[in-house]
Amino acid sequence: MSSSRIEYLLAQYQRGAATPGEEEELMALLAEPSNRQAAEAWIDQVLAGEDTGQHMPPEHAGHILEAIFQTGEQQRYPTATRRIPRAVRWVAAAAIAGIAALGTYLLVKQDVPRKTTAAYTADIPPGKSQAVLVLADGGTVTLDSAGSRTLQQGNAAVMQANGQLQYTAQDGAEDRPAYNELKTPRGGHFRLQLSDGTTVWMNAGSSLKYPTAFSGNERVVELSGEAYFEVAKNAASPFQVMAGGIKILVLGTHFNIKAYTDEQTVSTTLLQGAVKVTGRKGSSTLRPGEQAQVDADGALSVTRVNTTDVMAWKNGLFVFKTANVQTVMRELSRWYDIDVVYEGEPTAREFSGKISRNYTLQEVLSVLEASKVHFRLDGKKLTVLP
Repeated sequence: MSSSRIEYLLAQYQRGAATPGEEEELMALLAEPSNRQAAEAWIDQVLAGEDTGQHMPPEHAGHILEAIFQTGEQQRYPTATRRIPRAVRWVAAAAIAGIAALGTYLLVKQDVPRKTTAAYTADIPPGKSQAVLVLADGGTVTLDSAGSRTLQQGNAAVMQANGQLQYTAQDGAEDRPAYNELKTPRGGHFRLQLSDGTTVWMNAGSSLKYPTAFSGNERVVELSGEAYFEVAKNAASPFQVMAGGIKILVLGTHFNIKAYTDEQTVSTTLLQGAVKVTGRKGSSTLRPGEQAQVDADGALSVTRVNTTDVMAWKNGLFVFKTANVQTVMRELSRWYDIDVVYEGEPTAREFSGKISRNYTLQEVLSVLEASKVHFRLDGKKLTVLP
């Protein structure tokens, strides 16, 4: 592939004029080592202050850089990363995009070894597999990734193994359904398989209430927080999720729900199949790639989204798109089990990019501090400084 073709596609992408086919072609070409020289020469021109065209949105710059560096090759731009810890690399896509005043793009090279220093002695580790199971009689069982046990709850055998809780329905009639509730604390996540075969991945600070065995012509669960569902198909018994005052009705599909009480909206994102989202002021049936948001007043809106970004939490990443510091801090507070307070007016800076959820809190804060956002950590209290 000639360098002129790469340069043409980069210019088209930067101007926002690339067709979907050209975007796909560009990302595929950038991932090939043989084409990196042309792409890196283009980036060198920008870092050297040469004009390559109109400004580029930060996420576009980040996608280009990610495609170039995704094989883990050593970064070539020491001036752009001179102040960045080895644990993470902050790529100067803001400079490339020409939007340094608007925000910062961060790109984590996850293959770079992390380094612990004396300054990390009070560090906070990332979240881990842990949860609390509330039994039908009100008793509780603490769960983690290493536990192994079997319980009997209602008409279901419950087995914990390999970091998952699995329910298996048994024959027999019940006078009334038995309910369990699985709670993941801040700093925790867990995987659950319901008695019908539906699998649920639960994010930090979430809870799911469900019958130990489904019966009748409907399957209903209640969610607070965030979870990803892969629902077992059963046309005779539709699956329903109640979350934040809305109802999500499905037959068999893959979708994500984010319904934290400290967020302004309840978001339902469809990856596969179809779901019907119903709020106080209307309903909508989603198609794959669509997200429904219901605000505090019950108003419902539907947009197309990047489902890979929505599912980043399940795949071990934080992904931010022009997010303000409060949004970033809410995510960190759940994953690292910290309390966040602000000293003075929060910065107006916005952030776009990716950070590994496997990093410690100190390593993540080092990335943010490179963008002139400063912090003070006292135990589990994180103060965002002016």
